[in-house]
Amino acid sequence: DIPEIQHMFSSGREIQATKFAEMLHAIVASVDSEANLYSKLRALAPMHVEKGVNVEHMPRMGAVLFQVLDTILGPDFDQAARAAWEWLWAWLSKVMQQTLEEVRFGSNVISRSWNMAQDNFPEHEVGEV
Repeated sequence: DIPEIQHMFSSGREIQATKFAEMLHAIVASVDSEANLYSKLRALAPMHVEKGVNVEHMPRMGAVLFQVLDTILGPDFDQAARAAWEWLWAWLSKVMQQTLEEVRFGSNVISRSWNMAQDNFPEHEVGEV
């Protein structure tokens, strides 16, 4: 359990575990295609931003991932497997950081633009949302 991020999860532990396993499967299946893997992560970024995920959460999530891998794989999670997952997690963390920043920046630009339009034009010119 990670108390500081529990508020980000609206569904139960089993559902989250299933989603996590499905995402791991998708990542492993896409590992040979950097573009495909980046696309998958980019698609997840808006939802993660909405849930309040920050870059600061990544090390703790990585620690949980490695605990899960160690538990599930046991002796098969040897030094070589760990090194491969460490490399992949470092890459995933960096890409997630970039995509989170892109989404936040885009959201801020849109919000500021909308606010500016509302401040400078009458409602009938801006329209209703």
